[in-house]
Amino acid sequence: MDIFSHWLWWWLVTWRKHKKQFYASFIIWMLPDLIPFWILFVLTFLWIVNLPAWQQNNVSWIPWYIFFLYAVTHSLIIFAIVFFVTFLILKKFYLPFIARFLHIIIDIPTHSLKFFPTPFLWPICDFKIDWIPWSNPKILISDLIILFILYSWIFVLKKKKQYYKNIKLK
Repeated sequence: MDIFSHWLWWWLVTWRKHKKQFYASFIIWMLPDLIPFWILFVLTFLWIVNLPAWQQNNVSWIPWYIFFLYAVTHSLIIFAIVFFVTFLILKKFYLPFIARFLHIIIDIPTHSLKFFPTPFLWPICDFKIDWIPWSNPKILISDLIILFILYSWIFVLKKKKQYYKNIKLK
């Protein structure tokens, strides 16, 4: 999924949470894409990587370590290890880690084998699923429609709550 949609889904999942967990989950939610792709962004910005290559969905120009970082950050196996080690250290489940889990789960059906398929079982195996990429208009428009409906619903709920609060005050 595109990083903008990831951000919007993250906000939907965490909008009622404690502020400290809200910001922590934002960072944890975005890390799987930010860790590998900030390097490409910097290289493109410095004109070390050719910008038109981004638009061709051709991955042959991308350095190997970007794929390695992408595999590490999108692996459910690595997530589970980090999640349980954190549990052992903190003696409780760290709720913002659910954001990382959701990021990976959302990416599995919204990537194809042609451009950054989600290596969710890495390093155990290299199995990836060939789904419809998020850039496909059917997926992108469906995603935006669902987000619009959910955000509209939240907006209506907030207005309704505010309306009833004002009535009680009068």
